[in-house]
Amino acid sequence: MALAIAQLDHSICSAYVHDSISGLGHLLARLDESGVLDRGGFYCIKGANYEVSDLYPLDSGALGHYNDNFDEDAALIAFIDKVVNSGVVADGKLIAEDWSAILEFPYFKERKIKHYFSNDQVFYRLDKGADIESIRSVVDYVHSPYRTCLMLVDVSMAPFVETTMISDAMAARIIDNVIVFVVSISDSTNYMYWVKGGYEHVLPVLTGSIQKGLSD
Repeated sequence: MALAIAQLDHSICSAYVHDSISGLGHLLARLDESGVLDRGGFYCIKGANYEVSDLYPLDSGALGHYNDNFDEDAALIAFIDKVVNSGVVADGKLIAEDWSAILEFPYFKERKIKHYFSNDQVFYRLDKGADIESIRSVVDYVHSPYRTCLMLVDVSMAPFVETTMISDAMAARIIDNVIVFVVSISDSTNYMYWVKGGYEHVLPVLTGSIQKGLSD
């Protein structure tokens, strides 16, 4: 089945995101409270023969009906790679919150990804030059059967180069510069993509990443 990018109803998606992330984590709670998501649009990858209205409510699982042969994680990883590494934005970075990481667990100490802390939470960061395996690892680390969330930002983090803890100033800098917010929907194998106004030029990049999900 042919796949395409579709724009979703903003009010429905906003309510869904609020219900999904309200009170979760340091950055997600700030994102929810900031009003930033009012300044962009929500999109998904869907079967071209489906009407957008067929996808509501978002937690119905309807979005997954087309995707027997589509690996959206592979498409998402390819999309992140392009946004972070291809110059499509000036200073692209991936920020991802890992609710499951416990600092004392031996496996966490083996992870070589740049990370920050806030209370008991862990946040991964990937910058330009990140290889595809590192991106895949972060997506795997933060994948949750409840809700998977990732942020792409366009901002220099130079003022915080030596930082290991997320301060209020750093959190504000990240949230103010989120350009794409990805959140899982339906059965957590599909995603909704919020794109900041003025950054709609990343949507063709998302479209171009669909083939990766069909071929992997």
